[in-house]
Amino acid sequence: MPALHPHRGRFRSSSDGEMKMPFQPGQSGNPAGRPLGARNKATVLMETLVERDGEDLIRRFIDQAKRGNARALASLMGMILPKRKGAPIELDLPPLENAADAPAAIAAVISAVCRGELTPDEGIMLTRMVEAFLRTKLNAEKLVRKLERLAEIAAAKVRKAAEAQGRARKRLCHLRPLRCRLILKDP
Repeated sequence: MPALHPHRGRFRSSSDGEMKMPFQPGQSGNPAGRPLGARNKATVLMETLVERDGEDLIRRFIDQAKRGNARALASLMGMILPKRKGAPIELDLPPLENAADAPAAIAAVISAVCRGELTPDEGIMLTRMVEAFLRTKLNAEKLVRKLERLAEIAAAKVRKAAEAQGRARKRLCHLRPLRCRLILKDP
């Protein structure tokens, strides 16, 4: 079956068989782009419909829900009482001050999930938070150790340079001053 659009997805070739780009690099086919504030036609149509007939549509929707239309009722409940995300959780966790505290905190979260005090999703989120704390704490400790090691290396280099400079001074102090005599001969 022949292709309907032979150039679709490819650059067009010139008469000499060389592939050419339709636009130069950095040049757009629509340099002005979509105007700022331009609105989608579907959005404008919906807003017009709601402005004109919104109150009547909502009343009919509510009437259908009252008559037992399950879809209308579910939609209304979704609008009136949306799904709550990020509800506060009350749980006594041991304080997290260092990396050694993380296993006890995760064990407390798992126990709360098993007792039904937390949903599994809430347990996963809390566990991830404890793991994030653990990673951050370990990375900070690793960085501190690295900085301490660099400080020790720098201090050793400074000591070594100072010792080398001190030895050089001692060698210079032991040398006797050289005396030079000028012997002048009469011509």
